[in-house]
Amino acid sequence: TFMDYDGRSVVLVDTAGIRRRGKVEQGIEKYSVIRSIKSIARSDVSVLAIDALDPMSAQDLHIAGDVLSNYVGMIVAVNKWDLVKDQDTVREEYMEWIEAQLRFAPYVPVIFCSALTGEGINDLLNNSVEVFEERMKILPEEELQEALFDALIKHPPPGLGRRTLKIYDLSQIGVNPPAFAFSVNNPAYMHFSYRRYLENELRRKFGFKGNHLQLRFQRRGER
Repeated sequence: TFMDYDGRSVVLVDTAGIRRRGKVEQGIEKYSVIRSIKSIARSDVSVLAIDALDPMSAQDLHIAGDVLSNYVGMIVAVNKWDLVKDQDTVREEYMEWIEAQLRFAPYVPVIFCSALTGEGINDLLNNSVEVFEERMKILPEEELQEALFDALIKHPPPGLGRRTLKIYDLSQIGVNPPAFAFSVNNPAYMHFSYRRYLENELRRKFGFKGNHLQLRFQRRGER
């Protein structure tokens, strides 16, 4: 569906629901699931719609992993929120539960909405536009270098002797998705925990709401 929203052209793609592999029937349903998975890879922002009465199933987490592995922007939409009693009381509990399940992606916004009543739909659209804009922004080189310097001063790379990681430079190499290259002495010395620290520092300073960042580590002088 093509639409204009807040002065910009938007294409909405409604995919078929994706059930667990063991429950997917051969034929039309299997084909629709394949199309849904391909639509995720082609999108700029994917909205993972979950049921407010059964939030964050194992299948929901599997689909979330597919979205992030394709470096697509993501929003979680808690649908059927109109069916939940005492919404103000249980909203915080819902958030804690969802955030615990999505602890590998704490930067993903969660929107409570109802397709039936329209509650939260504008909020969902506004967040979708914001996540897309975050995907497209280009950071000044001097700000990137300053962020790298601050991160290294605050928490130097771990290591021992000659196997200590050294980071010389940081540059942005792409948008949609946001991609960054670190110039290092040896990429093999990069520990996953320090990689996560660097990503968190980039997010703390620059945002990138709802987006999985591509971080590349390469020897100095390599392209």
